[in-house]
Amino acid sequence: MKVDQTIPITKNELTVNYTLVLIAQKNGGKDVYGTYEGAAFIGSTLDASNLSNSFLQVTGDFDIRVFANNLSFELVPYDKEGYSRYGIGVDGVPDVLLVEYEYMALFSPEMT
Repeated sequence: MKVDQTIPITKNELTVNYTLVLIAQKNGGKDVYGTYEGAAFIGSTLDASNLSNSFLQVTGDFDIRVFANNLSFELVPYDKEGYSRYGIGVDGVPDVLLVEYEYMALFSPEMT
């Protein structure tokens, strides 16, 4: 499994580039389900090309870079309830998903 994608999000004339790099592999089997091991990188960078230098001196550094070198996660059949409630807590209201998926992996890796 390989993901290497950067998505720019612009809000109030500021663009932040969000990057995800994920490399993982599964040993054995012929289907997608199972335990994957690999590494991940998540980063965000402020694109300040359209701003004045005085703005940057006031705000300081914005770049964030975190990684996990010993990542392990389980790819399982899609569970609508588990997916919609992931990370929202007991009292949270889940999102209503409009798309059915085939599989999912819900995990929170320890990152440096």
